[in-house]
Amino acid sequence: DASYADAVKLLSDGRTPYFDGKAVPFVAGKTLPDGWDVRGSWSAYLKALDIHEVECALEDILSPATLVNLGPRLAVLLADIGSLG
Repeated sequence: DASYADAVKLLSDGRTPYFDGKAVPFVAGKTLPDGWDVRGSWSAYLKALDIHEVECALEDILSPATLVNLGPRLAVLLADIGSLG
């Protein structure tokens, strides 16, 4: 269909610019493929990376059980940001 073809074209023409800052990904460790280099796959796009591995599957990363541990970690990180404006 035409909308799919348009989406594929837009995505294939897209370029990800370098971010001169730090990203803080939360990585679902149970579904991370063996041997996957999280840091290596982001290094061309970021100045710094602070990886937080969460012992869960990706589909469970926002589940209530996971958020019991992830929520406080995220709260500390957000509190350290201060103002975004």
